[in-house]
Amino acid sequence: MAEIILTNLTKIYSHNIIAVDKIDLKINDGEFMVFLGPSGCGKSTTLRMIAGLETITEGDIIIGDKIVNNVDSAERDLAIVFQNYALYPHMTIKGNLSFGLKLRKLPNAEIEKRVMHTAELLEIKPLLNRKPKELSGGQQQRVALGRALVREPVAFLFDEPLSNLDAKLRASMRTELIKLHRKLNTTTIHVTHDQVEAMTMGERICILHQGKLIQLGTPLDIYNNPVNTFVAGFLGSPPMNLFNTKILPNNDYLNFQISNNLISLPDKEFRTLIKYSGCEVIFGIRPEDLYIEKISKNMIDLEVSVLAVESLGSEAILVANFEDGQEIYAKVERNFQAAYKDKLRIYFDYSKIKIFNKNSTESIKIGSC
Repeated sequence: MAEIILTNLTKIYSHNIIAVDKIDLKINDGEFMVFLGPSGCGKSTTLRMIAGLETITEGDIIIGDKIVNNVDSAERDLAIVFQNYALYPHMTIKGNLSFGLKLRKLPNAEIEKRVMHTAELLEIKPLLNRKPKELSGGQQQRVALGRALVREPVAFLFDEPLSNLDAKLRASMRTELIKLHRKLNTTTIHVTHDQVEAMTMGERICILHQGKLIQLGTPLDIYNNPVNTFVAGFLGSPPMNLFNTKILPNNDYLNFQISNNLISLPDKEFRTLIKYSGCEVIFGIRPEDLYIEKISKNMIDLEVSVLAVESLGSEAILVANFEDGQEIYAKVERNFQAAYKDKLRIYFDYSKIKIFNKNSTESIKIGSC
């Protein structure tokens, strides 16, 4: 195992296209780190540079205590699992698992020991004599993982390995990967655009956007304290509700106008916002922090018109809008019902709101001092 350090890591393609922009990051020894972001954000390119499959334009990659910029991929002792599994179709599963070890000229007894141990760990021993085409997608994914595990590398690199699986299998494989990491405690980098994978699997999440590292932290810290509107709008399903508004002071209150709704917040509890009086800001509230009834003394109400109620089985999503057409999403209990164009009042606890600078899109600290 080893820690992985990225220093000023940059990748620039021809025509001055910046794919990765000066990333500084330390991945701790034994940590499960998730690279999360939309397509084209630079997460897979970063992973490929760590793996040695992509050249570096600037910066350093340190694995353990060694700079590996010019070290061949095969010499970095990293195991990579790709989205498409990349199994050898003409070999049996046992052949697939042992192939890399044979190339490294390990003794036959050691190869047999590692293959059988890995097959037992992943519960694929009954499949060892089959060919990849005889396996389901989930079984092929286990074999791809097994081919990485059998090498006993210093780190695992996973490039969207679950994206080809159906929803049910993807959920079970997430659990399997988490259990596997806890058993092996090997440094792991997992690339995904799936926020559920990131939130459930990562010890820390590195959010990337347009080649830049936007936010780094534990899943809950990032979810509860997004640094800007991109993170707020990217994490969550549905994501955070965001509305353009302006802070208007009035006696002991700070007012926000959102369509036909005037929201008044006590300035003694939001003193840090006073300096933004008269400024345009972005007002944020998560769907799960909206209620169809008042549940505490700090609740503020909003008048909305129902567009739809989307049942998800365990819960439902209320989709509504204001007079000006802006939509708002709320998570409600699963038996909630409302008809199209019904007028409702929904409530939120004002301690749950987030405020963002409209120009920079960065989060503004809220507090009494």
